[in-house]
Amino acid sequence: MPCLRELYLHRNCITDMTGLSRCPKLIKLWLFQNNLSHISDINSLANLEEVWLQANKISKLNGLENNTNILYLGLAGNPLKDYDELNKLKGLVNLQELSLNDIHFGKCDLVFENITITISAPTDQLNHLQDVQDAHYNTNNNNNHGENNTMTSYCYK
Repeated sequence: MPCLRELYLHRNCITDMTGLSRCPKLIKLWLFQNNLSHISDINSLANLEEVWLQANKISKLNGLENNTNILYLGLAGNPLKDYDELNKLKGLVNLQELSLNDIHFGKCDLVFENITITISAPTDQLNHLQDVQDAHYNTNNNNNHGENNTMTSYCYK
């Protein structure tokens, strides 16, 4: 399938992505709600712009480092526990939206509330992840008013 540009295989109990390299023109990849634990096969798909991997079993982000065309990345509902995994996304220089938590898929273990990071500038986007982590931590620890924040967005322009 060398000409395939969009692949929608969500909710299929898929456990591995072997064979994706045969789809070099793939732009959209929807693999949410499967049983994926490794995503290293994505590394060969240089044209990807949308990658939806929510609600899988992904705990390591090996395989996304060189996919510089990714604009949208959904990782909500995966057992990501270490902020160091997010550092692997620094090479995604065109990333506009990173979803770690949403109402439909749940949250990653490393976030405490719904969070979407929206980035407008095309350079050095993910260098701000430590700022996001610190701001998120400070927001949660300084909110003593009993308020229930359901959505936090961080925008860097």
